[in-house]
Amino acid sequence: ADVPAEAQRLLAACESRVTCEDDEAMAIEVQRAVDLLAPGPPASGSQPIALSLTGKGRVGKSVFAAQVVGSARVRRHFREGRILWKVGTQPADVVFSSVAAELHTLLKAQWGDRDAPNSDLQSAEAAISWIGRRLRTGAPSHMRCLLVLDGVVDSAAGGDLVKWAQSGGMDVLLTTRLAPPVNTRELVVKPTWKHSPLALFARRAPRSLPRRPHDANTRPHDANAHL
Repeated sequence: ADVPAEAQRLLAACESRVTCEDDEAMAIEVQRAVDLLAPGPPASGSQPIALSLTGKGRVGKSVFAAQVVGSARVRRHFREGRILWKVGTQPADVVFSSVAAELHTLLKAQWGDRDAPNSDLQSAEAAISWIGRRLRTGAPSHMRCLLVLDGVVDSAAGGDLVKWAQSGGMDVLLTTRLAPPVNTRELVVKPTWKHSPLALFARRAPRSLPRRPHDANTRPHDANAHL
């Protein structure tokens, strides 16, 4: 699967600051996320996976997500159903009508223009029904698809987005400053990693110089000494 444009932008910004691969602690955690999202062929009847990347603001959750979906193993795992990146603050109707349209565009080159989504797919329910059919959810030939929800700001609404996505056969990777939605696995993004904006600012911040102690043989300057 191709890396989504937003993920490419985030990775380029990361590389302009520090090479993400040089951050050993981050690389280990990225591999953990990859292992969770791309464990191998799913067992029959298994539920789609949902993984939450949590942490306070500006710790680099979106960059971390971009690093995960940019890995060769994840792109190979979702090569049939593709990877889609959406803003996690939008309502379900908007998210999944957009997902249906983008998914059709991504699959059209391989599978042709059959079963194209129509203007009726303006509700989450209708869009998810179309997505499930297009991905052949529940069939042995089910196509894996990963939906990234970046910047979820409401846990309940985020949980609803996850449920909708999973009912359509999609795995989910989301980022949020809040507690993770129920029924999702959590991985905490740490502000000490080199790619983190917080860590970057800490490295670039000017350090205050220590005060020089007074020489034992000199007296402090007295402003009134010559008055």
